[in-house]
Amino acid sequence: MRRAVHPLAAVVLVGASLLSVLDPGLAAAGRRDCGTVAGPEQVELERRVFKSLDLGKIPSFTKTPVRIPIKVHIVRNSQGGGGLSTTALDSAFHYLNQQFVQAGMRFHQWSDIHYIDNDIYYNNVDEFDLYDILRQESPASGVINVYFTQDDSLCGQSSFPLSGPQGIIMNNDCAGSSGNPSTFAHEVGHYFNLYHTHETVFGAECPSGSNCATAGDQVCDTPADPDLSDNVATGTCAYTGPQFALPGCDSTPYSPSTVNLMSYSLKECRDTFTVDQQTRMWTALLAFRPELFDRVHYVDSNAVGSADNGTPAQPYLTVAKALINFQSGDKIVIAGGNYAETPLLDVQMELDRWDLDAPGEVIVGQ
Repeated sequence: MRRAVHPLAAVVLVGASLLSVLDPGLAAAGRRDCGTVAGPEQVELERRVFKSLDLGKIPSFTKTPVRIPIKVHIVRNSQGGGGLSTTALDSAFHYLNQQFVQAGMRFHQWSDIHYIDNDIYYNNVDEFDLYDILRQESPASGVINVYFTQDDSLCGQSSFPLSGPQGIIMNNDCAGSSGNPSTFAHEVGHYFNLYHTHETVFGAECPSGSNCATAGDQVCDTPADPDLSDNVATGTCAYTGPQFALPGCDSTPYSPSTVNLMSYSLKECRDTFTVDQQTRMWTALLAFRPELFDRVHYVDSNAVGSADNGTPAQPYLTVAKALINFQSGDKIVIAGGNYAETPLLDVQMELDRWDLDAPGEVIVGQ
């Protein structure tokens, strides 16, 4: 018997420190935007390690999009009450994926939700000494661990690739909605080594961009940004801040982007990663976070010259090979083709299409 799989079916196989420093920007209702700050360790990483990498184009093997797993941790009170609802969680993933489609990445929930029923984390996680402790609550390997909790001071905070402990803290109120579709993507951007567009730890970027490779956010196709907090018009997303030239630079005035996801523009205005930002994220993924491919097994029966190791660049040639390496909670994504593998009929699973934009279908079993 041949089994045709719908291209849009979901896949589930059953069986088998960041420094605790606040940024200066204030968000609505007095809540600060983001607590992700490039401290001394990150500066050293940037200067000695990241700059030595080949910042080439996004790899050609990325069939749109590659899949990245997120382990969801939801903090509730000690009686199991409160916490982010599953409806709000779905919304958070929707907006995250909407923002990241331009970068060729798609995120999915890995395994079941992990609930943390603890009054201390639920009521006091805005104390910075608890952030890194919370990030050590049952983190899963090979995934991005995201902890959703209440926080009266921050919208989010992320670890950079070599800071520790690893993971993202997300405020429930900022996790993803029509009023704030961008903070989750902003923090994931940090996770892949993007800085704020107004970063000054490496020195202030001149509005002309003359020092863009060594100052600011280290990305040359993001315009210099003086910090957009309270400098963007509601409704139009127009820049309303000062046009002055930066002292020590030439006379070029500021003309920042109000739509960049790594800025402190209004939440509803941010929806763009530049090409260089996308390249930087891919460099961080491949160089510092290759474990994010461990939980997703790529299969393509038509791959030419594949090393058959299950990565997007070297996918497995058969679904059976992917199953050998499969562990509970993993995801298998399959390129279009004919997979005549009878043993699969005994496995309970749904198949997810890897190459969603390609013609044809996936046929498994006979």
